[in-house]
Amino acid sequence: MPFTIKSVEMVGSGDDRIKLTSTEGEVIQFYVEGQCCDLSYFEDFCINDVKQLVGETLVNIEHVDSHLDWMVLDDVKTGNRHFSYHAVKITTNKSSITVDWRNESNGCYSGQFHLFNSEGRPMDPSEQTKKLGFVVKPFDN
Repeated sequence: MPFTIKSVEMVGSGDDRIKLTSTEGEVIQFYVEGQCCDLSYFEDFCINDVKQLVGETLVNIEHVDSHLDWMVLDDVKTGNRHFSYHAVKITTNKSSITVDWRNESNGCYSGQFHLFNSEGRPMDPSEQTKKLGFVVKPFDN
C-alpha cells in the first residue's frame, strides 16, 4: 500500500520527533534519540520542508551522514562539546528533501535515528514493507 502524506507535525516533548500521517490513516514517526550524555534533535526549520511533501507518495527514506563534526569549548564547567550533523533523505514520487538533525555530546556519542509506528514502537522490516512498500536501511553511526 503506498504511503501518501496527508499531514506532517512535530510531536513529543521536544524537537526530536516528526509524525507523518497518510491519506489512509497510517502513521510513521521519525525519531532521533540521544543517549546518557548527549542530545539529538531535528533543526527547527526542517518541519516546513517536510510539510511541502503533503500530497506526495513516499518512495524511499534513508539516513545520510553529512560527515560534519566539530568540537567547541563551552566553558570551564562544561568542558568540550562535540556537535555532529546528520540527515534523513526523504524521496517521494515528485521530489526529495533532506531533513537535518543534530547531536550534541561529550564526544563519545552520536545519537540514533529510528522509524516508529503509531504506537511509538520501532518499525520492523515487515511492518515497513506493509506500510511503506519498502524497507528503510538501518542507521549505522
